[in-house]
Amino acid sequence: MRILITNDDGIDAEGLHLLEALARTLSDDVTIVAPASNQSGTGRSISLHRDIDFHQRDENHYSVGGTPADCVMLALHLLFPDKKPDLVLSGINHGMNVADDIGYSGTVGAAKEAAMAKGLGGKGKIDVQRFKGLGEMDAKDLKETTMDPSTRTLIRVTIDEDEPGETGDLVERLMGKKPELRFQYIQENARFVEELDV
Repeated sequence: MRILITNDDGIDAEGLHLLEALARTLSDDVTIVAPASNQSGTGRSISLHRDIDFHQRDENHYSVGGTPADCVMLALHLLFPDKKPDLVLSGINHGMNVADDIGYSGTVGAAKEAAMAKGLGGKGKIDVQRFKGLGEMDAKDLKETTMDPSTRTLIRVTIDEDEPGETGDLVERLMGKKPELRFQYIQENARFVEELDV
């Protein structure tokens, strides 16, 4: 399986290194194309009126003097013109992307660019999964709990779409900073909980 990884926090971000380590448990064919510097808040924007630097750091790592969407476009057209990636991953974000932040997120913008790309299906479907991010725990704890297959437990929780209540309230309960409220809400309202084995 060919995997492309990008982010919006930059090629030297800890979250990118953690995501790469996880991807390498799935495949040996992993390529990282990420911004040379932090591009948080750039959404799906592309660089139109300036040159874009594209540097190969080593066999599998490239830095781009542009946005996350630029990274995806360059990777697909320059590195993989014939055999496109089977999977494009964007993250792990430094901090949370919730509510209105999603529209501005370069992390999500890169995922959107990949979802719309010709040769990758171009169906516009994006599967957004929320895992603990660097804004919620330090990198060491994140690696030991979320990234280490021997100690992590990943679950998918399905909530009925017709759940009563305001959207903002639901987002706060599921994505807010109070884990006890999230745990209680899931216990009371989850229609289906599935363990994921990665």
